[in-house]
Amino acid sequence: NEEEFDAKFVSWLDGVEEHIDIFQKLSSENMVAHLHRVFVFVIVGTKHPGFMEEREWRIIHTPIFGKPNKLKLAVESISGLPQLVYKLPLENVPDEKLFGVTIPELIEKIIVGPTQHPQEVKAAMIELLAFRGVSNPAARVTVSEIPLR
Repeated sequence: NEEEFDAKFVSWLDGVEEHIDIFQKLSSENMVAHLHRVFVFVIVGTKHPGFMEEREWRIIHTPIFGKPNKLKLAVESISGLPQLVYKLPLENVPDEKLFGVTIPELIEKIIVGPTQHPQEVKAAMIELLAFRGVSNPAARVTVSEIPLR
């Protein structure tokens, strides 16, 4: 909530003040870059309290911070508009000790919404999970009670 966010932000500012000697060694360009990165992560990573029950992972693609080594770039037409789409292969990579990231291993539950067509999206998600070999896909997909604003 807002009070918790404020408290954490003040705590972060206190940490900056406590370690000001480290920051003073940075060039102004590096300082701005670091602060920009912090604010981007805070903005993207802060969750609305209405979604508190969700315990999800977030994969954030921020091209301004460097080129990703795992994402695959594609150009796809979405609603008739060609767009750049970055895809993350959900596959285990034993050589890199990366396990548990295939769809059947990774997906515990999908919460649909808020959206204008929740039942249609739910049906599509169930079909996609079944196609990927997820057991009992209908039991894993629910619709959010939060209304579309």
